[in-house]
Amino acid sequence: MCPIHDTDSPEERWSKAEWEHYELWEKLEARLRIRRRWIVFACVVLFLGLSSIPIVLDSGPQWRALRAMRELGEHLSRIKRQAVTRELALRVSVDPSEPLLLRVERAASCRSAKFEPDEAFRLLTRDKRRAELGWLDPVRGQEVGIPGLLTRFCYDPLLGSSVTPGPDSVAAFVVLPVKELTEEPKHHAVLLLRGPSAEISFE
Repeated sequence: MCPIHDTDSPEERWSKAEWEHYELWEKLEARLRIRRRWIVFACVVLFLGLSSIPIVLDSGPQWRALRAMRELGEHLSRIKRQAVTRELALRVSVDPSEPLLLRVERAASCRSAKFEPDEAFRLLTRDKRRAELGWLDPVRGQEVGIPGLLTRFCYDPLLGSSVTPGPDSVAAFVVLPVKELTEEPKHHAVLLLRGPSAEISFE
């Protein structure tokens, strides 16, 4: 007869149970390590988010003003092209009746005494806070040291820009938060026009 061996002794059962407990503990420990890493990561993200709130609140008006000037630059480029293709002088004027509203009028020349309505456009149409921005007018611009400000711009297909006729002449539109209109401008954005071709740049 073959000898019978006890393959399920108490020692083996204890060893097997201890090994299973060890494996289970390793899995639990790995999960705890992953959870701790996620908690640390969430705390870092929360800290950075809370730290950036004052920066965003302070810089938000500046970013909004810069976006408005970018849009205005796109519109002015389009209007200059239209003036050439339509062979008409087109004049852009700030309309103070609504926030960031501008009106376009047409005439045979920028020197014409009478202009007819052509179109109107708004800046930041999808931004609900656009009413917080306003135009810096030429008088106030002189007071705060920003000369050559515009509320009107005319482009003639033959003569070019009426407000910057010389090669070294410069004029500008400035947008800033309404609450800073009576203070020292801090969050303003500038669209510059240079020379007869009214080359556009930003500050």
